[in-house]
Amino acid sequence: IAASRSAPLRAALLASAVFTVRGHASMISPPPRNAIDSSLPPWSHGKHPMTGWIEPYNCRCTNGTDAECNSGQSCFWFSQGCTIGCAACDGQGQRFPSWDHCPGTAKPKAFTDGTYLDKKWWTANFHAKPGSYDDIWRFHPWRAPGKAPVFDACGKAGGTDKEVFNAGAFNATVHAMQGDLGSEVLKPRPTGTVWRRGGTATARWQMTAQHGGGYRFRLCRRGEP
Repeated sequence: IAASRSAPLRAALLASAVFTVRGHASMISPPPRNAIDSSLPPWSHGKHPMTGWIEPYNCRCTNGTDAECNSGQSCFWFSQGCTIGCAACDGQGQRFPSWDHCPGTAKPKAFTDGTYLDKKWWTANFHAKPGSYDDIWRFHPWRAPGKAPVFDACGKAGGTDKEVFNAGAFNATVHAMQGDLGSEVLKPRPTGTVWRRGGTATARWQMTAQHGGGYRFRLCRRGEP
């Protein structure tokens, strides 16, 4: 995985960026508000103590960047139990093949006819037939961008309201506790980074736990979901 990725900004100036993945990952640069715990002693100066007690895990950097990768608990701000066509996330973290969190709910046409997300963009399971049972990630959000819900644009602490398996946990701090919504409890965190309309924005992120699948990026204006 590359340590940095660049993309031109062609439309309006975008005030915030949100990245989601079917796994645990987080932005490194610019430093996001989700990494605010890196300002607290347990996580400061690149330290990454374990989060949770059911299945302890941490946000230790894995992409070969600087020794002090101050990510705090940023990889624990996510939405769990959200699949294509669902009205809302259910907070459940099952990782069963071809699992649909809202069976019986109407799916986008491109989902049912197997044409959603050209196979050339797949990052795993290349030999599966699109839409078949062997296409084990076919319900995951990255397969139909914009067709799956999230708990919050800035994630939910621990991904659900109470700690569960698959690292669905969050160590309570002065900034947040399990189940808190990022947009409600995390204040904007000035970084000094300025992204200009028509320019090239360079961002860096790290993958902590790869559960298989792909990537989904969202750029939105400040105040928008």
